[in-house]
Amino acid sequence: MKDVQIGKDPLRERSLEFAVRIVGTARRLREERREFGLADQLLRSGTSIGANLSEAVFASSRPDFLSKNKIALKECSETLYWLRLLSRCNLLPEEEYASLQSDCTQLLRMMISVCKTIENKQAANRPTPSPQPPAAVTPYTFLGRVMDSTHAAFDTNRVCTLFARDAASGELLSKTATFYREDSRRNYALKVPVATAEATGYATQGRLLAVSAVDDVGKTWSGVVLDPVCGEAAGVREVDIVLGSDANGDGIDDALYADLRAQWEASDYWEYGAEFDPFRDYDGDGVSTIQEAYAGTNPFDPEDTLRIIDFSLSGDTDASSATRHSSPVTLHPSLVALSFPTVPSRCYSIVTTTNLAEQSWSPAGFSLEPSSETTVNVLSYPSNSGAGISTVYLLPDPDAPAAFFRVKAE
Repeated sequence: MKDVQIGKDPLRERSLEFAVRIVGTARRLREERREFGLADQLLRSGTSIGANLSEAVFASSRPDFLSKNKIALKECSETLYWLRLLSRCNLLPEEEYASLQSDCTQLLRMMISVCKTIENKQAANRPTPSPQPPAAVTPYTFLGRVMDSTHAAFDTNRVCTLFARDAASGELLSKTATFYREDSRRNYALKVPVATAEATGYATQGRLLAVSAVDDVGKTWSGVVLDPVCGEAAGVREVDIVLGSDANGDGIDDALYADLRAQWEASDYWEYGAEFDPFRDYDGDGVSTIQEAYAGTNPFDPEDTLRIIDFSLSGDTDASSATRHSSPVTLHPSLVALSFPTVPSRCYSIVTTTNLAEQSWSPAGFSLEPSSETTVNVLSYPSNSGAGISTVYLLPDPDAPAAFFRVKAE
């Protein structure tokens, strides 16, 4: 039986050649490095690029063709991430990483060009919207936390206004201002009007949303692109938005990276000829530089860490430092007060475990006042408050012989 011959396409040919290279790299990772998990991730995404492009050849429609190409584009972007991670973990030789990254980047650029060409043709051939008003349905609501590049949240005192626009046309569809609640990590709710057909002022199925922001001093922040799956059953989606710019794709805002690097160069941890690594724990306090930046502590000061500094049981007269205990604190059926340092525009939660060896931590509900019977899972610290010490109150399980607690910055 003869093979079905499909006309050669430069993009598909490149993706096939790239897939062959990925298969070889994955095989070497397993056999020489004994690295199976990352090898499987790289193999899946790296070979899916060409698979989706080949599937697009027999797409049922132009939108289906575009969808397959966009899936291939996402797989290509994911492959770049796994290559970076393997290189960062010293699992790939530098020359092999550079070559694979170059090939993958070329594929990415070619697919972006293809997708833009298809979208432009669709826009040119799109029929004029019907003059009849569309059938509006329940708005699609985004909820979550909007933060600046340091993960500091906006609220009613440090106001940020979000603008949701159609990513293709730039049409403004919705806007909202941030708010503040002490017992909630959320600080925005963005309702996007949805209609069953394309119309001015409405989002429809398959249209992406571009979200940007302007703060209370007039600074414009670059935002994110969201896919609300508009036009389907409208609902609620939890999305945290970090405003800023990440040109190199390392997951860290460029301005924050530059600031942390400047702090490192001015600190005692700077080394001549060394490259700055935001994921390194320079001050040796057990927390990486970027994690400390997000928590609001000084990443180059081992004494400045987020930790529980005092605890007491109801009825106790003396508070004891939690850092002095190397064994579990014996609990009684009484209220436990935990104190820890807080900085503006951050959210804090408490997690607990009864066995440090297992490292299985679970959320612990707490009250913000000792007399309150209402429990929450998050303490949201407002932007108009200075740094200080906050205390929360927990009622532990009376049947548990002991427990450990830890504070986390959300």
